[in-house]
Amino acid sequence: ATYGHVAKPNFSQDYHFLGGQFVMNVRTNSAGLRDAEIVPPSEGQKTILFVGDSFTFGFGANIEERFDTRLRAKLEHAGYDFRYINAGVDGWGTLQATQFARDNFGAFQPDIVVLTFCENDPYDNAYYLENKETFGSVRLPLKQVFRRYLHLYRLVQYVHWVNTHKASINGLAVSEGDPTEAMPDPQRLLTIPDHLWPTTRQAIVDFHAELKRFNPDAVLLIQASAPTSHDIRNRLKSLDNGNDLLYVDMHDTASKMTLEQRRLTFDPHWSPAMQEVSAQHLSDEIVRLECREQDASLRNIA
Repeated sequence: ATYGHVAKPNFSQDYHFLGGQFVMNVRTNSAGLRDAEIVPPSEGQKTILFVGDSFTFGFGANIEERFDTRLRAKLEHAGYDFRYINAGVDGWGTLQATQFARDNFGAFQPDIVVLTFCENDPYDNAYYLENKETFGSVRLPLKQVFRRYLHLYRLVQYVHWVNTHKASINGLAVSEGDPTEAMPDPQRLLTIPDHLWPTTRQAIVDFHAELKRFNPDAVLLIQASAPTSHDIRNRLKSLDNGNDLLYVDMHDTASKMTLEQRRLTFDPHWSPAMQEVSAQHLSDEIVRLECREQDASLRNIA
């Protein structure tokens, strides 16, 4: 009733992707998160909390390749000891992701929150507000049985989804792409309808305010799953206050990569190369924040 859907706790399953040999292993903890069990931070240890949808969850990736795991390796190599919590749930919009984080501030104790914004979040938010659910309900009992127990039924659904996604991307590239470009980047053309943006924008603003009430020293970092979109980039940058709500801009780096390099060959989510880009940009930003805090402490002592 609160989030539309949640992930099953203490769950484990391997998923075989079509069109490749990749197998995604999904294991959830007792809180239903695709992460290790949550333990309290050690004395003086800060927490980085990751919230969002399938990109945060790591759809199409195993945990060792996910951007938060790569970020951890980079920060540990740089000498930083953080606690890491991944609270991403596949299929959530901004509303559910931020509400879940707020409801669990006491357990998470976040100092830095990384919100990954997906281009379909405004649509997910609108659907959830209208229907009070995240997926269309299956009304027919026989269809429920098929979806729950027949692998073939789910396979047909998945193939249909893949083909629909490819058709939409190809249609966008042909109909709106720059004819002078041999391989136009369809993500560059992604836009958020003006009538859907205010709800999502307000959700982020309210979440930031609630985070600051919980922890006055906390910082919210936002990154985009489609960083080359000019519209999404401009909208998210407009929220950046230069202090404790910051947009982590991957545009320049991602623009040097083709869409095929940024995405998986068997799924439209981030490739390992793009996971690495995210981890590096987040690492640079967090190290900068830590240096800023250290400089402020030194000035206070002086």
